[in-house]
Amino acid sequence: MPKKKSVNKPFLWTVLALVFFGFTVFYSASTGLAAREGLAFYGIIMNQLFIGVLGGLFMMFIFSKVDHNIIKKYGLLFFIIALITNFLMFIPSLGITNGGATRWIGIGGFSLQPSEFLKVTSIILIASWFNFHKKDLKKPWFALISIISTIFMITIPLILQKDFDIIFLIALPLIAMFFVSKAPLKTGLILGGITLLVATILIFTIPHVKTRVFGFFNPNEGGQTVNYQYRQSQIAIGSGGIFGKGFGQSTQKFGSLPEPTNDSIFAVLAEEFGLIGSTLLIALYFVFGIFGYKIASSAKTIFGSLFTFGIVTLILVQSFMNIASMVGLFPITGQPLVFVSHGGTSLLVTLSMIGIILNISKEVKV
Repeated sequence: MPKKKSVNKPFLWTVLALVFFGFTVFYSASTGLAAREGLAFYGIIMNQLFIGVLGGLFMMFIFSKVDHNIIKKYGLLFFIIALITNFLMFIPSLGITNGGATRWIGIGGFSLQPSEFLKVTSIILIASWFNFHKKDLKKPWFALISIISTIFMITIPLILQKDFDIIFLIALPLIAMFFVSKAPLKTGLILGGITLLVATILIFTIPHVKTRVFGFFNPNEGGQTVNYQYRQSQIAIGSGGIFGKGFGQSTQKFGSLPEPTNDSIFAVLAEEFGLIGSTLLIALYFVFGIFGYKIASSAKTIFGSLFTFGIVTLILVQSFMNIASMVGLFPITGQPLVFVSHGGTSLLVTLSMIGIILNISKEVKV
């Protein structure tokens, strides 16, 4: 009998370590949010545990068993469904508005964020499209037009949602996929120029984006300003020292730290686990990237290679953007920390994509 193919164990164990560590930090951060806002603590925890962690691990297991070629075959269909779903939230009976932005759909007491599906289906689309048209990648304009068209399509619903951060977050992995797909370099330079031009226009024409960027370059601005979250994060990170105050002992999560379970959760981690705990998390992301990119470089198909590269890049870019914004190396983005921040839908989708990578890893020797 032929030997049964197994998934890449180092990559799997790294993901499980990130999920376990992430939920531990989230559990502690949730106590602060529940105490401050009078929310049901166990309701917050159960949502993250059952939908994000347990649901995500179950879907990871299922997708690790499903032939990834099926995903490749229906890449365009998945993208179209995700695109349509991002417009459904504007139906009054479905859409949930919070903070002046409509970014969630409410179904039967649960809420989900459709943009999470748009992130991954954009990567699936480009990976499958380039796989089916691999002979056309050498043509000067094929890959360039494919990437620009995809970014344009995802931009329309995201602008309506006022979710400009995710536009950049989706565009960066797609552009990275362009460069590793062996498309002509000269068109890559054109793509880079167009991206820089569009980013500059958005920064100077969208008020809250402009405020964040200019606030980043003026960190000494006082009062309740765009730098307030950064200042409170710095207090939390600095008070953690080398060893931290200990699990559950953060004081900033009970006080004035904005979004302690979401985009500020790294500050809670640093306060409770110190420099050692923060370094451990960052190291886990680096190890995740090393094993992930090894799988991508060894995959047998263009789809397997580009999909793995795109998903790993998406996770790393989002995570390091979050961490960098908390320590003052990048403007505040509002993007959650992958595997750690609150968001059952996000973790469910992320772990599902990890399952596909694990299936791809069965065919490679890393």
